[in-house]
Amino acid sequence: MDAFPKTRLKAFFALAIAVLVAGMFLVAPNLTLWRIPLPIVAKFALSPPAVKAFLKHDSQALHFYLQTLGIEEDIKAYYRPQIQDEQVLDQYIHQVFYELSGYVGRAYTVNAKGVLEPKYSRDPHFEKWFKLAYKAGLVVGSREEDGVRYVISPAGTQTPYTRASEAYPISVLRELTNNGGVSPPR
Repeated sequence: MDAFPKTRLKAFFALAIAVLVAGMFLVAPNLTLWRIPLPIVAKFALSPPAVKAFLKHDSQALHFYLQTLGIEEDIKAYYRPQIQDEQVLDQYIHQVFYELSGYVGRAYTVNAKGVLEPKYSRDPHFEKWFKLAYKAGLVVGSREEDGVRYVISPAGTQTPYTRASEAYPISVLRELTNNGGVSPPR
C-alpha cells in the first residue's frame, strides 16, 4: 500500500515536467535573449565554430557563420512583422550584432554615439518594390554587399535587386499581389 502513493507522486512529477517542457517549446519562440529569439540563440550555440568566432571577437569568421547558419535571415523573419521597412529592419539587426559582437556590416558605419548609420542612401523605390515583392511571395529578405543590393527568394536564391526589379516591375507586382501572389512550382 505504501508503493501506490509513491507511484502516483512519480506520475505527477513526470506529468508536471512534461507540461513544463511543452510550455517552454510553446513560449520559447516568443522569448528573446539580447533581442535575439531563444531558438536562434540555441541554433547559434550549437555551432562550436560560430561560438568560437564570437568569443575570439573574429568578426570576419563570425559574419561567415551567421550567413552560413542563416541567423541574420532568421532574426529578420522574427522581426519583420514589427518592422516592415526592409532597410530599417536590416539596420536594426546589424545594430544588435554590433552591440553583441562589435561586428559592423559593410553597408554601415558607426557614429560617435555607437549607432550604425547606412553608408548608402535610402532608395524609396526599393522600399516600395520590396513590400510588394514580399507580399507577392517572391522575396523573404535582402542584403547589401559592396554597394550592391541583393534580394533573397523563399528558396534562398540571392539576386541583384536591379535584375529582380527588371523582371518584376512594380506594375507586375501590383497585379500579383491583387491575384494572391506567386504559386509554388508544381
